[in-house]
Amino acid sequence: MFRNILFMTLVSIYCVGCTTVDPLTAYLNHHGFKPIFPPTSKATVGDLYESSTLSGQPVELVENLLSSDERNSLMASVSRDVTLMNSSRESKYKIDSDIFALGYIRIELENEGATSFRVSAGNAREYLMSSGYFNRALLPRLKQRSVQVVGAYIYKLLEVDTLEYEFYREDGTKIDVKPGDRISQVFQDRVGAQWSVNERNNIEITSPRFIGFQAKSVGSNSSGLTTSYQTNRHSQQVAALVAGVEGMSNLSAEDVIIDRIPQIDGKLSGKEFIAILDSPPLTSLSREDVIEACAKYIRYPLTPAEIKGVLRGMGTLSQEDALKALHRADH
Repeated sequence: MFRNILFMTLVSIYCVGCTTVDPLTAYLNHHGFKPIFPPTSKATVGDLYESSTLSGQPVELVENLLSSDERNSLMASVSRDVTLMNSSRESKYKIDSDIFALGYIRIELENEGATSFRVSAGNAREYLMSSGYFNRALLPRLKQRSVQVVGAYIYKLLEVDTLEYEFYREDGTKIDVKPGDRISQVFQDRVGAQWSVNERNNIEITSPRFIGFQAKSVGSNSSGLTTSYQTNRHSQQVAALVAGVEGMSNLSAEDVIIDRIPQIDGKLSGKEFIAILDSPPLTSLSREDVIEACAKYIRYPLTPAEIKGVLRGMGTLSQEDALKALHRADH
């Protein structure tokens, strides 16, 4: 399903008459997504592969573990709309090897005179599944099927409902793509059969497709529980956690925090812990619950200002009880 996954280098692109890298490629790069190439309609958070690149055959797919209704319920529960782009019809971008989808067929496009493009995408969604859910809901079913839990599983997906490309020659004139011409044939043969030519003589996808993913490696510890880790640096992991829980609605931000903090490489500074505590609107759990659960992952000692920041907004627990939790973790 994920044959020919294309890895893209994070670089800025400059050309005469063009702006920097297009919004779609920029979003994938900025948010750490690896491209799914060709785009697919068949993917689920929790799908297990032999490696984090999703190369080779899947170890096990969620569609084999859950019923169709259960799978749909899972995806709905971890979905949130994101602002990917409205339209970039005011800007042109150079066709380069780093561009999502087009980089794979850059030479063929250039042979047809295409040197730049415009792109638009509609109705984007991200799907984020915590490793806690993987351990609680999917791991037991994997064991029931005697699946060896190794490799990596998808924990984040990016999906768009529509995607459209418009091509231009070096002199700025538009290239009208026609059904059956060389450009449309290249898309059909090398970028996926789901592409078609529309009434504007552009190439497009008109049904939902997954275009990006993130995966976590899995392994077994001595107790038999599955653990996961990310290879980003400590500071990147903290920043990603803070950004990932802001404005969350379908998932409990606190559950994500409690699940993700143990996965961060190294202990948190007081400032980092405060930033994580302050990032989401706490709902189903309280700030005190997060402190109780995660105090042991803080790097001590804390400064008086850091202690004040951690204890800000105490509710059901007294500051004394919260301080006791911090003290226990410090010893």
